[in-house]
Amino acid sequence: MPLVSIRRFLEGGEDQQVLWRLITLFLQGIGRHAVEGDPADLEAFRRDIERISETIEPNTPPEELLIAAGSVMQAVEDYTDRTSRFVRRQGAELQNIISMLTRTVMTIGVGSELSVQHLEEIEKQLESAVAIEEVSALKARLKDCLAQVREETLRQRTESAETIRGLQKEIGQTEQWAGSAVRPCDSVTGLSPQDAAVAAFQESLNSGAHPCVVTMVVNRIQPINARFGNAVGDAVLRTFGTYVGREMGSRARLFRWSGPTLVALMQSTDEIEHVRATVKRMVERPVGHTFEINGRPVLIPISAAWMALVLSPPITDMVRQIQKFVASQGSREYA
Repeated sequence: MPLVSIRRFLEGGEDQQVLWRLITLFLQGIGRHAVEGDPADLEAFRRDIERISETIEPNTPPEELLIAAGSVMQAVEDYTDRTSRFVRRQGAELQNIISMLTRTVMTIGVGSELSVQHLEEIEKQLESAVAIEEVSALKARLKDCLAQVREETLRQRTESAETIRGLQKEIGQTEQWAGSAVRPCDSVTGLSPQDAAVAAFQESLNSGAHPCVVTMVVNRIQPINARFGNAVGDAVLRTFGTYVGREMGSRARLFRWSGPTLVALMQSTDEIEHVRATVKRMVERPVGHTFEINGRPVLIPISAAWMALVLSPPITDMVRQIQKFVASQGSREYA
């Protein structure tokens, strides 16, 4: 098979037209066939790819093509991270609901053994589900299993009215969840918003746990917005969120609190001073990222002020301390 040299494409001419067409079709394919996660995230990702595609013309120099390629890789990486978190959230919510249903159905008696078996199978499969398509298929199976639960409920209505009323309440809650959208995520970072963080605080306390709450305020977002535009400021915040989420891993849940503020709920058995030392090494480590601004790469250093506290009741005190810390960082924005 004859070898094709890339030199012809870089030297221009008819071959460069062909290369431009191939690149355009490739970018269209990336946007069109991206895995579907959160609809808003998918739409934003496709807009990013379309914007990058519009910057590429038949006579675009090779060095600008390399910059565009870097932008595409960053957009794909960001969207992949957000979609992975979206899948994990859906899987976790499904597992909680299935566990609740399994316990409740078991109280009905021997006649519900088939329903319990089906629910346990779905719960095990959810533990290994890694793709949107897999979670969607399991949701369909859950719907069928709920239909069996309803039939079992009707059959035993006359035998245990009190148990039946409790089961109907549980089923009603499940159907309400299934018919409603997943709690909307922040459109910039893909993280759950402030009200979800407060709810997670309360859930932790109700379970008897006392995790750590880490508040992080990204520095100099306002000057970055003023100089480069809000889109770049959003990209800085999104990049920092991706970095923190990767460093903390499964031991923490990350939320977008407000403005340039992220909050992490960390499950840890370590003393608070050890946790603070860990967070200090992570957050204060120099982080820089190159962004494409007006067709040229710009390296922007990213840092954050932070605070780590042990979560304790009442929740209102923790919220008040977070807000006070966030407000204290306002004077440092232009420092």
